[in-house]
Amino acid sequence: MLKCLLIPAFFSLSLLARAQDALIDSLRHEIVRAKDDTSKIILEAAIANYYACYDPDSSFYYGMKALQAAQSAKYLYGQVSAYSALFFHAQIIGDYATALETQLKAIPIAERMPNRKWESLALEHMSIGFIYRIMGRFPETMSEHRKAVECIQQSRQSFLLIIHSYLGVSLSYLDQRQPDSAKTSFDMTCRMIADFLGTDNVDSALWNIWPYLNWRDKRSWTMVFAGKGAVFEAERQYSSAEESYREGIRNYFSYPHYDNQYFLMRNYISLARILLNAGKTDSCIYYTGLAFQTSRKNNFLHYELNAAKLLAQAYQVKKMADSGVRYLTIAMIINDSIFSQARLRQFQAISFSEQQREQEMAAAKERYQSQTRLYGLLGVLFVSLLIAGILYRNNRQKQKANILLNKQKLDIENALSTLKDTQNQLIHAEKMASLGELTAGIAHEIQNPLNFVNNFSEVNTELFNEMEIEFKHGNPDEAFAIAGSIRQNLEKINEHGKRADSIVKGMLMHSRVHTGQKELTDLNALADEFLRLSYHSMRAKDKSFNCEISTDFDPGLCQLNLVPQDIGSVFMNIYNNAFYSISQKQKKQNGGYKPQLEVRTKKNKDTIDISIRDNGLGIPHEIAGKIFQPFFTTKPTGQGTGLGLSLAYDIVVNEHGGTISLNTEKADCTEFLVTLPIR
Repeated sequence: MLKCLLIPAFFSLSLLARAQDALIDSLRHEIVRAKDDTSKIILEAAIANYYACYDPDSSFYYGMKALQAAQSAKYLYGQVSAYSALFFHAQIIGDYATALETQLKAIPIAERMPNRKWESLALEHMSIGFIYRIMGRFPETMSEHRKAVECIQQSRQSFLLIIHSYLGVSLSYLDQRQPDSAKTSFDMTCRMIADFLGTDNVDSALWNIWPYLNWRDKRSWTMVFAGKGAVFEAERQYSSAEESYREGIRNYFSYPHYDNQYFLMRNYISLARILLNAGKTDSCIYYTGLAFQTSRKNNFLHYELNAAKLLAQAYQVKKMADSGVRYLTIAMIINDSIFSQARLRQFQAISFSEQQREQEMAAAKERYQSQTRLYGLLGVLFVSLLIAGILYRNNRQKQKANILLNKQKLDIENALSTLKDTQNQLIHAEKMASLGELTAGIAHEIQNPLNFVNNFSEVNTELFNEMEIEFKHGNPDEAFAIAGSIRQNLEKINEHGKRADSIVKGMLMHSRVHTGQKELTDLNALADEFLRLSYHSMRAKDKSFNCEISTDFDPGLCQLNLVPQDIGSVFMNIYNNAFYSISQKQKKQNGGYKPQLEVRTKKNKDTIDISIRDNGLGIPHEIAGKIFQPFFTTKPTGQGTGLGLSLAYDIVVNEHGGTISLNTEKADCTEFLVTLPIR
């Protein structure tokens, strides 16, 4: 069925491919006719840009050819244009480290250009911001887009470039889950377009601006509609978001002579996501299939990855497990290709080198300014005795500056001390919160045997009265029978009293002063004990809370040499988070939700694995990498310090040489895996 749906769309794209080939042939013909090297270089860079969206190898060939010719001719604008083409090629194929490195090389060249300097710098910073946004480096993203806006304001020429810069800021805010700020930036973009055209109708302005666009703006204009739809989607205005994405698609196919299938993919995938959430699974598969096939054909790895993920999700909804697993496997392969450890290290190294370069430039500038001041003072000294007075005045100023610096140093030290005290208070609050959780669980544990003791004591009192009556009436047999019941009740009282005693001893053991000494510990018993304490603590706070708990403890586990109080606090923190997530999801569901928590232990050759899995709200992929950071929390203000998982990470990794990780393969499940070495 999907193939039938794709035939008309691919027919349209085939017509587009013919138009692209005709355009490429035209540019090649212009190269032959060009009378100077600079024109040839610009034409070769333009061909590289066009090829980037559907023939990466040819794009790289013409980009390198243009760069080498521009370097030989020392043609600065040609070098910048070639680097921009090579950046677009690397971006398309998902080689973000090379893309970043390419633009960083272009910036110092653009800074030396006599003409079009600020416009070129703006494009370089916008491109770098785009790469940082894909890699999740949002502070650097915002910094680069702000630099782009400043450069465009310096040029006072390309009003359309500043629109793209504000659009990049808007999309960055969306990635950081700040829809209000994103909408403000996008509204500013749309208002600027309407003002340029002299109209109050913002929606029509997005269409009518086309004749005023240059080739760079035309090739990415569909992204404006994608940004508009993304803002609507963040505000949960799904019907408006769907219409915006469809507008972007219509805008693209309204100009079939243009080549930019790359930016069209975002509209396809975003529209498909909206349709899937609306229950229109077949339509979702249709548009995602378009995006997947086009991205695979043109090697758009970033969009191919997103399309494969969405197809896997859609087929899972249709209960077509084989297709879902197929596309999920494809997504994993592409993800490993784009975000492999080697590429991430390369990207980080390039980014770090750029930071060092900027610091060195700032230091060199400071040294230059210092030398200039020094030479000026020496010159004045040799010119006139007046310099003596100037030096004296400067000396006084320096003394005042030193006094001010010392005062500022003391202020900074005081602020640092206050910050450390605050941090210690937060850590103490986290520990006290954990102690409160333990106390609530222990109180619930003790309450059960105490209830038994009280109940059997009351029954024995009544039985003693009945036994006295039987003796008085001369019924010794009945009296002795009652005495037997009393004996049984006393045995029960003794049994439950010992149970309460063991609970109290366990509480004292876990509350004794922490020495950090390791001791041989039964990990199964420790995990089970804190599981019961956490569950009873949750029940003590919310009587309506229930959860199906299943355990699968490996009976072959050996005792581990560890600090039981610390590992117990790790378990307690993960259990508490799991029960909190389940409780929140239970409150949101109208019915049909079955809360579950599963705890498993497994002995490996050199390690022991402890898996804690719940079916609560789950943890979004966007924040999965931040959960072990200090003070990061998703709970409302006042309900969490954000130190629990950070302390757990420190205990497991730094104190016990183990690992702790999060598995977020399924959006509706959360699984923590703690691995401890056998020593």
